[in-house]
Amino acid sequence: MAIELNKPLLVLRADGSELIGLGHIYRCIALADILHDLFEVHFYSRLITATVSSEILRYCDRYFELPSNVDYVDEARLWVNGFSGSEIVVLDGYQFTNAYQSELYTKVKKLICIDDINVEDFCADGVINHVIGTSNVEMKRLNSTQLFLGADFAILRKQFLLAALESRYQPPAHKTFFVAMGGADLHNATLSILMTLLVSYPSATCHIVLGKAYSHRNTLDSFGNFQNIQFHVGIEADELIKLLGSSSLAICPASTISYEVMCLNIPLVTGYISDTQKHVAVKYQDYGIALNVGSLLSADTALINAINYLECNFHEMVQAQKRFFHGQSLSNLRSIFKSMAA
Repeated sequence: MAIELNKPLLVLRADGSELIGLGHIYRCIALADILHDLFEVHFYSRLITATVSSEILRYCDRYFELPSNVDYVDEARLWVNGFSGSEIVVLDGYQFTNAYQSELYTKVKKLICIDDINVEDFCADGVINHVIGTSNVEMKRLNSTQLFLGADFAILRKQFLLAALESRYQPPAHKTFFVAMGGADLHNATLSILMTLLVSYPSATCHIVLGKAYSHRNTLDSFGNFQNIQFHVGIEADELIKLLGSSSLAICPASTISYEVMCLNIPLVTGYISDTQKHVAVKYQDYGIALNVGSLLSADTALINAINYLECNFHEMVQAQKRFFHGQSLSNLRSIFKSMAA
């Protein structure tokens, strides 16, 4: 990507792996895509695969690898020495504690934290938490910290935010499931869900989306001859939107992929594959935008009950999704960063 002179510098910091998933990485990539015409964008991360670093460089001007054998607070002390003080720095990850933030806060132009679990005492100029129902009363932070809360500030791939402006759900005639467990799916919830669907709906079409860090591909080899099962590995946003548009219902954890699903107003069965998603899945159900079946590793009966319920009761859910996911976060996010750079 060519670097345009005289643009302010936006620095993104996130990590990802098969163990912790790639959600923080891809959320920052989505933010880079939204803002790259306004900023020169640099991305910093610890050791990641060549595939992921190549994806970063599609949307960022430069990528830098940080040493992985350094304590995180020590990393912050060393890292900030290379800054001029004019940078806007974005941190996305649970490892960036108050102590880490404090090393950066007074030495950069603006510090913004992206969060979704709300356990940190934030030392930052701004916090973006797009979990629906998050209250400013819950947030521990400096008096001067600006809060950007809820789906109005959802950080998603631009194609989904644009699709939300015009999305209208049309149920297909043939039962078609969309299943996506995120970039890594460490515990292979994909296999568990697929087997449950095949037992109860043997003739249904299943679109199984696998992330680039999915390491259990051999467990799915026995399904290769099933004509009604289609596997999609690391597909682009436009293709994902087409798959969702042909689906009756989506099954996803309460992570970024579920937000993308709801941008298209698709009936959603959700749950969690990591502890950090539990409270999000609960809020989804509280606000009527998805049905929460708990752990997606052991949700056999609950999953089938949810699917059967939504066959005739999806209209209210789709309308609720439209109230939250209307595509305006694209302009809202750009406004935040324009203001921070002023």
